[in-house]
Amino acid sequence: MRKLFLFCLFAIVGCSTKESTPLIHVGSDQMFSMEAEKVDIAEFCGSVETVALETSDESIIGVVDDIVAYDDKIVLLWEGKCSVFNKDGSFVANVGVKGNGPNEYGWFEYVFISSEGNIVLYDSSKNKLFHYDTLGNFILANEIPVRLSNSRGAFMPDKSSIGFYMPDKGYCSDWKMIQFVGLDGSVGDSIVVSSKLTKPSNVNWYFKECSFVEYENGTRVKYTFNDTVYNVVANKEGYSLDPAMVFDLGKYSAIENAREKSFQAMMTSARYNPFDYMAKIELLGESAKYLFFAANGSKEFFYDKSMDVIHRYAFVNDKSEEIIPLKIDNSGYIWMIKEQDNDCNPQVLYCKIR
Repeated sequence: MRKLFLFCLFAIVGCSTKESTPLIHVGSDQMFSMEAEKVDIAEFCGSVETVALETSDESIIGVVDDIVAYDDKIVLLWEGKCSVFNKDGSFVANVGVKGNGPNEYGWFEYVFISSEGNIVLYDSSKNKLFHYDTLGNFILANEIPVRLSNSRGAFMPDKSSIGFYMPDKGYCSDWKMIQFVGLDGSVGDSIVVSSKLTKPSNVNWYFKECSFVEYENGTRVKYTFNDTVYNVVANKEGYSLDPAMVFDLGKYSAIENAREKSFQAMMTSARYNPFDYMAKIELLGESAKYLFFAANGSKEFFYDKSMDVIHRYAFVNDKSEEIIPLKIDNSGYIWMIKEQDNDCNPQVLYCKIR
């Protein structure tokens, strides 16, 4: 199970201006040595709602990859499929029909909710956007004229388009871009994330090389092996990226410097880990008070902006069982999945961050 880093920003940078704002500097390599403290999630959030998902032959689900809530519905993306439940846990429908027909899907990769309240799913095997209502009924499917199946992440900066994070030319590109696509499948603007973010030859690609968070003030984007967080800025020409925050992580440096340190380590030791010199930081979510991160897969923190202090933490429930959040949405809710010991569907837990 992956672990989380949780930080808070000193300020929230709006996405309605073209002017760059001063970078916010967060963190230190000293935080990796901090001792963890158990944090009762009920104290952190208030009351925690538990939803026992109905289990039947029709409603059994697998490993959950994403959760989207809309009105009284919970939409689950799991193993390339999508299912809808009511917030009381009762089963509504499995979305779509899998197959080779024109209105049938192959593999759902990303899920969103449109301004009309419909479920929008990107099918990476057919390169289409499928639209359904929240009862799972098919509405339409739009083909996308540019291939996006090798995307490494996607986000919805507004309710009319989706941004796909793309390598330029397959798996070994020298620069990265975000391609925007309308919900009707039309190709829109594209922006370069960086022309310098190349991986060292001894580091394997991660599937999620770029991560995004959507929060009430906009969208942030971050490349996993770099130390800068950007705001996605909407303007007359389309979209652009504004540097918003940088991590000061000492020896756990950005990949440009880490490559050289890894090479030097290899020259002096037969056994070395190039990741010893890289902080792989992934955005997970943002609320009004906190910005959530995963970092190096094994550390958990939160940065309290009101107290200007970093804590290393482990969320637990009232039984002192560790809880790992799956997602923090743009309304400031933490969503969690708790697997059951029997053959029943998992429980969905959620709470509003204070």
